[in-house]
Parts: sequence; C-alpha cells; structure tokens
Amino acid sequence: MRILAINGGPKAAMCLRRWADNGHETQSIALAEIEKCDAIVVADVILLDLTGTAVGDFAMLARHLDGKIVLDCSNPADVSGLRSSAMSIAEHIARACPGAAVVKALNVISAPALERILTKGGAKGSRGYTSGYFCGDHADARRTAAALIDGMHLDAIDCGPLANAALLEALGLLTRHLEAQATPGADFTISIVKAHDDSSPLDRWM
Repeated sequence: MRILAINGGPKAAMCLRRWADNGHETQSIALAEIEKCDAIVVADVILLDLTGTAVGDFAMLARHLDGKIVLDCSNPADVSGLRSSAMSIAEHIARACPGAAVVKALNVISAPALERILTKGGAKGSRGYTSGYFCGDHADARRTAAALIDGMHLDAIDCGPLANAALLEALGLLTRHLEAQATPGADFTISIVKAHDDSSPLDRWM
C-alpha cells in the first residue's frame, strides 16, 4: 500500500517508519508543497495532520484526497477551538473533500508514548494493550485503518461513525493537556484496559 503523510510531525514520521517496516511504500510532504503542487499526489492512504490549519483552507486538498482513504490525526489547537465549531476537524475535512473516505485515527496517542511503544517492540503486556482509537463512516476505510493501527502494535478500538470524531478530538486535547502538565509523565496513554484471560483488569484496583 502507498501511504503519504501530509503536514506530519514526529508522530507521523514514526508511523511511516513502522509502516515501511511492514512492507508499505511511504512518503511525506509538507502542506505548503501540496498547495504548489500541480500534479495529483499518488497514494492509497493519506495520514493528514491539519492541526492549526484554518477550516477554510481544507477545500484546496479536495483534488488530492479524492478517492483516497484519509487518516485524520489532527486535534484542535485548544479547548476554545473544540467548543467554537459544531463539527470536528475530521467532519470538516469530509465536507470539504467529499470524494475522500475520512477516518479519525491516531490523534489521541502522543508522540513520546508511541515512540516508547515502538522502541520496546510492541505494546503487548500483562496489563493489556495500548489503545489506538478510530472512527469513520466508510467500511473499507475503517478496516484499512484498523489494520494499520494494529501494525503499530496498538489495539485498534472502533469508536463508531465519523460523528464521534469530536469525542476523540476532546480526548486528544486531554492527552495534550496532561502531557504539558507532566501529571502522569511524558510518555503515557489514555487506554481501555482489557484482560486477555479470564480475569478482569478491574481486579488489580479492587
């Protein structure tokens, strides 16, 4: 599969390296380069981060995203950005680029946490897995997102339709807030704790 990251930072770079190790063809490009690009970008899947980008600028991506699966890992710049819009960033992308199959994915986990997981070779452990949340309206795109998330050694958690993207963006902001406050430490995740035997994960705290 051909995977292109647009406007990606350290987290996108780590995703691309892992996916390349898994046999995918990967590449990255800056948003500014896309704006000047006459030719349509070639990719099957696009990992997109539009954090801090004005909603009005999303439409210029439409011809590049048409017919492609788009994994949107963006988060609002702050809580006021979350409150000021009736739609999530992912829904704005889907509206501006109707030919794209948009999936909200990989916006909750932080770059330091992902780096630690990948450095250690996986998130499997006696306490379960690290959650990789996603949501979307297109069945094929959701299956692709789940497979790519699983390839990151994360537990792919299907959060339903794209209308739920706002919930994941709120969770992404909470992760960023806790990371900035260093409350739980720099490398942490907000995950669903699951046991992979007959015990309950709640037994550890009861």
